[in-house]
Amino acid sequence: MHLKTIKEQNSINFLKLMCLKRIKECKLFLLTKNIGVFLLITVGICESDFKIKKLANHFFTHHGFICNNTICDWDADFIFDTIKKDVHYDILIENTPLTTTAKADYIHLLNSDDVALVSDISKCIFITYGLNSFATATASSIYYEDNCLRFQYCLQRNIVNLKGNIIECQEFPVCIYNSLPDIHSAIAFTTLALIAGIKADLLKNIKI
Repeated sequence: MHLKTIKEQNSINFLKLMCLKRIKECKLFLLTKNIGVFLLITVGICESDFKIKKLANHFFTHHGFICNNTICDWDADFIFDTIKKDVHYDILIENTPLTTTAKADYIHLLNSDDVALVSDISKCIFITYGLNSFATATASSIYYEDNCLRFQYCLQRNIVNLKGNIIECQEFPVCIYNSLPDIHSAIAFTTLALIAGIKADLLKNIKI
C-alpha cells in the first residue's frame, strides 16, 4: 500500500498525520485503545539480548494491547520486531549498532553511550538515551537488589508521544522486578513506554 509520504514533520504534530504513513506488508488499523486513536505501530529493536523486546511485550500486553513479534501480523496494536534488512519502522530502537539497513519513519531511539549518531537525511526525530550528560533520557541512583533493578529515570528535554502530546522534562523512580535488564535497555524501554502514552506512575513497579 503506497500512501502519500510525509516529507516534513513537526515535532509537535507529526504523529497526528500518521493516517498518511506507509507500512510495508501491513494493513492500516485504527485503534481506540486506552492511549487514544492511532494506527498499528511497528517498533524495530536492535539489541543483543532481547531484553527490551521482552519487557515491551510483557508490559504492553499486560496493559491491554495486542502485541506480536512479526511485521506480517495484521491483528496487533504493536509489533516488536528484531531488525530486518531494508525495513522501515515507525519507531527504531538502536541499543547496539545496526549491522543492516533499517530506517525509522518517525522516532529513532539511540543509545548515545554505545552507538555513534551519524548524519542522516531522514526526517525522523532522534531521541538519545544513556548515562552521559547530553542524553535526552538518562538515569541515576542505579542499583540492583532482591531481584529488582531500581533507578531514577530523568527526561532532560521535552519529547512527543503517540497522541501528539508533549511529555515535559521530569524525573521519577522505576523498579523492574524479575527481569534485571541492563540499565540501557531499561532506559530505552521506559522512554518507549512514555512515547506510547503510558503514565509514569505505571512504571514505578514493573513485574515480569
